[in-house]
Amino acid sequence: MDREVANAKRRNVKIVDKRVAHVKTKIVQNVGTVIANAKRRNVTIVDKRVAYVKTKNAQNVSTVIANAKTKNVQIVGIVIANAKCSKM
Repeated sequence: MDREVANAKRRNVKIVDKRVAHVKTKIVQNVGTVIANAKRRNVTIVDKRVAYVKTKNAQNVSTVIANAKTKNVQIVGIVIANAKCSKM
């Protein structure tokens, strides 16, 4: 994938390259850079940043989750800002 994928409205979306904005799916796996406003259940980030994640399960293995409003958030990276979760 070379171009950006915006407003992907499918069940299984696997992005291996650049950017996902306003993803409305159930399962999103991003190995690229940014997922913004991901509003579904399973979000797995392996690279850089997650902004405004409103899901049940978010796993970030790299850098930042900002404003995560989820139930289960597991961070193996560096920073959580304004995390409103039940389990950390």
